[in-house]
Amino acid sequence: IRHSITKLSHIHFTSTNDYKNRVIQMGENPKYVFNVGALGLEDIKNFNFKTKKYFKNKYNINFKRKTILVCFHPVTLEPRMEIIYIKKILSSLKNFENINIIFTSPNVDQGYKNIDDKIRFFSKKRKNCFYVKSFGRDDFLSCLKLSSLILGNSSAGIIEAPSLKTISINLGDRQRGRMKSNSVINSPIEKQVIKKMIEKYLFKKVAITKNYFYNPYFKKDSTGKILKVLENTDLKRILKKNFFNKV
Repeated sequence: IRHSITKLSHIHFTSTNDYKNRVIQMGENPKYVFNVGALGLEDIKNFNFKTKKYFKNKYNINFKRKTILVCFHPVTLEPRMEIIYIKKILSSLKNFENINIIFTSPNVDQGYKNIDDKIRFFSKKRKNCFYVKSFGRDDFLSCLKLSSLILGNSSAGIIEAPSLKTISINLGDRQRGRMKSNSVINSPIEKQVIKKMIEKYLFKKVAITKNYFYNPYFKKDSTGKILKVLENTDLKRILKKNFFNKV
């Protein structure tokens, strides 16, 4: 679907230089392909993050404890596997009783209800678990920043988490092929592997190098770069597209 949208588009704004090159490889004219960074990161450095006190008052979540934020979505190319995956994930989490585990609801791709039902039931049975259907962007980014880990297959673990200096355990293949920061650790969806990953990155000292949280998706003033391109492009002369054969 994304490749189809690319071929139907006339001007392309990518989030990394590697993605820019991929678009050009698809026969798009380099003259109309621009690396501007990820728009969702543009305001991160000046964002008004909510405090621990705010979360205690609104959600009764005490961020004085270590916290895992769990965001897991159905994988559309793996139908009916979501129920198997979420069972393994929850099984890997059930013995972590002295930490906060915060679940957000999955997106509404096919199979989401199987995931949602399981995490709701799991959360109701445990005092250290919290289910929030939707934080909204401000509360979600603040929660992600305050969390010790994000666990799942959400793009937030790939794009936003490194800029917030939150380690991400990326599960399965949903984000496969995307560029990743060193702070994003890939894991198969297997109970024992996930459990060991959580123990390692939650309780043991991990060597944090200078560029550990370097985010390949961040660029300053992404919106300004896009507007400048649109202001300086003759939109009437780009409707007829030719395949650009890169030599």
